[in-house]
Amino acid sequence: MLSPRPVEQRVIGWMLLVLVVLGLSPDVALGQLGVPQTAPSQSVPNQTAPGFGYSEHGGMALQDDLGIAPGDVLTLTVFDTPEFTGPIRVANDGTIQLPLVGKVTIAGLTTSAAAELIRNLLIKGDFMKDPQVILSFTDFGNHSAVVLGEVSRPGSVPLTGNRTLYEVIAGAGGAAVTAGDTVTIVHAGAQQATETYTMHWDRPLQGQPNPLVRSGDTVQVSRAGIIYIVGKVAKSGGYPINHEKITVAQAIVWAGGIQSLSKASHARLVRQTPNGRVVTELNLPDIVNGKLPDVPMQDNDLLYVPTSLTKTAIARGLEAAITITSALVIYKNQGTH
Repeated sequence: MLSPRPVEQRVIGWMLLVLVVLGLSPDVALGQLGVPQTAPSQSVPNQTAPGFGYSEHGGMALQDDLGIAPGDVLTLTVFDTPEFTGPIRVANDGTIQLPLVGKVTIAGLTTSAAAELIRNLLIKGDFMKDPQVILSFTDFGNHSAVVLGEVSRPGSVPLTGNRTLYEVIAGAGGAAVTAGDTVTIVHAGAQQATETYTMHWDRPLQGQPNPLVRSGDTVQVSRAGIIYIVGKVAKSGGYPINHEKITVAQAIVWAGGIQSLSKASHARLVRQTPNGRVVTELNLPDIVNGKLPDVPMQDNDLLYVPTSLTKTAIARGLEAAITITSALVIYKNQGTH
């Protein structure tokens, strides 16, 4: 049976990621957090924990993977052509000025992609037949990515060197409790290519997709669906859901069960539809016991378990009777002394 995503596991996962980012190995980081460790297992290729400067394949990321941004200083080398060779600065509009070629937009490109663009422009303009072009970073300008959606601190995150997806999200305070399992990266550049990943926030260091985020990219963390369970249940509140198929019976288990003073046979499921609010009365004991078919729940559904006035009155009457009886016994015992 499905259970709600535990917040404690997510918190431990993000704390572990921060400790690894600070330079601790995963095993040492787990020890620092007091998390029990299992016996060492056989290593699996390409499953290394993501750290600063690591690529999604587990090796050190090359400088070339960092996108070019305004303010960067680059060194352009065109072999056997000294007039093209030297330092160039990327203007605020993301362009550089080249002899003969003119203004070229390179912001958002990697150095290898920008070098290939320059090479093609030199060939297309009949300036050279087969130029060998190399472009490399000399100094970094203002590199940052924007993280939006369900994170603790949405906004701009500085990129000093290569950063992976989890590191950038950690720089925005980590995924919020309301985060869904879908993350979209919109890459900077004219084409604005989009990539979508499925994440597991409670285990961020265990073989998850962890691509590099480049300067100018936008990361969007989706919102999880939420169902609400209120009234006479053990744990009222909102429960995040993603792609799980949650039913009323499972929701009751999530909420810790029905309390004794409830009128569970007259529970209500409140659902917002395009045509307005729809309220359905449910007999929870019969659903839980399998006498009635279970009911699927949807995002933003509210399950309300009312209080039984009769049960409450009886309980209060019994409480009053017990109090009076206890007082009489105490009074009688005192009278015999």
